[in-house]
Amino acid sequence: MEFKGDTDDKQDVAEILRCEQCILWKESFDDLDYVRIAFVPHRNRKGPIRSPRNGRLIGYAEHDDGALGPHHMRRIFWLKPCDRDSDPTGPYAVNYPDEAVDPRTVTAGVIGRRTDRVWGALNRVIA
Repeated sequence: MEFKGDTDDKQDVAEILRCEQCILWKESFDDLDYVRIAFVPHRNRKGPIRSPRNGRLIGYAEHDDGALGPHHMRRIFWLKPCDRDSDPTGPYAVNYPDEAVDPRTVTAGVIGRRTDRVWGALNRVIA
């Protein structure tokens, strides 16, 4: 899975995931088909992260004490106003963003995956 604009190096992604200690969810994902993943620089290994400018923060990863460096790339889970949960007839009614994963498959150190839920209406159309 590729993450546009955040980090293109799979080695970097593997290192970031290795440093993750836990995922903190700010919102329940029970009714969400997917969340977007992004990697953002942050000066702290732990603690809250600000919401993305053009979206809402659903959750974020915290790193263990072994994470090195003055700036840490931390994983966030977020949604845009045009995503399926807020706009069921919008651009992702029968599609999904490239960086989407099912939040039920995400744990510390595990990137997550796309399930039938992520595919949403597209899956129902194809079936």
